Amino acid sequence: MALLNSRALVYADRGELDCAIEEFSRAIELKPEFAAFYNNRGVVYRQKGEIDLAMADFDRAIYLKPEYAAAFTNRGGIYFSRQEYDRAIEEFNHAIVLDPKCAEAYNNRGGSYANKGDQARAIEDYNRALHLRPDYADGHYNRGLAFLYLGNLDIAIAEFDRAIRLNPNFAAAYNSRGIALTGAGKVGPAIEDYTRAIQLQPDCAEYYFNRAVTLNNAGQLDRALKDYDQVIQLKPDFPAAFNNRGSIYAVEGQFDRAIQDFDEALRLMPDYAKALANLAVARAQKGTREVAAQSSGNAAGGR
Repeated sequence: MALLNSRALVYADRGELDCAIEEFSRAIELKPEFAAFYNNRGVVYRQKGEIDLAMADFDRAIYLKPEYAAAFTNRGGIYFSRQEYDRAIEEFNHAIVLDPKCAEAYNNRGGSYANKGDQARAIEDYNRALHLRPDYADGHYNRGLAFLYLGNLDIAIAEFDRAIRLNPNFAAAYNSRGIALTGAGKVGPAIEDYTRAIQLQPDCAEYYFNRAVTLNNAGQLDRALKDYDQVIQLKPDFPAAFNNRGSIYAVEGQFDRAIQDFDEALRLMPDYAKALANLAVARAQKGTREVAAQSSGNAAGGR
């Protein structure tokens, strides 16, 4: 059974999730009263996005071993992913009572408080997590997010720096540092960070969008346009990307394409005030140009 569990963990580390689940399931058949097998299989189910199966396994692990702190932490993670933050906090509280040195539980509870808008309590929990585990990249990253939310850009950047030093392939940390650098007016370094995030996670529309906005504001419209194209290809239901691309088309005088993008933004988000205003302006500009062109034609044909 230990061999099956170990083999399953190896499969999970390799990303061979179905094989990992199969091995954990075989281990459970042999020893159905062993809570760790359920907990570990639940983690893999969560990685696969099979949340209900993951929750069932964490429930079973806790039933078999009520003092199982890791299972409470994992079940809290499910509630967190469902945006049920109060229930998540309850789970993390249980985990912390059972294991006061569980940095992950403090970190995740901090994330729950942050999403409830309580950045002060979130930072307290991140501080506890990092006291227990100073090399915790996720802890530094999350503390950076809290300070970014509070507008403390220098502290946020320093936290993202630490997260990246600890995990040089931390795409989200590069992206968030890019946001902080943009806020600090450091456009060049921000674009470099967004680019690095994209290199690490090229299927993330958010990273392209953030770079596009920064490029757009810097007047690099051609590059921004390409990024908005990529955003829309990756995430066709992203109204802000259509609105922003439409704005570039309008600046370039491509009013038909601009109007098409504003229309799509409004189809996706009917109460999108900015897109509605942009659409009205684009239609007016198109009408003005058409009237001017008609007047010019009439003048050319007159005597």
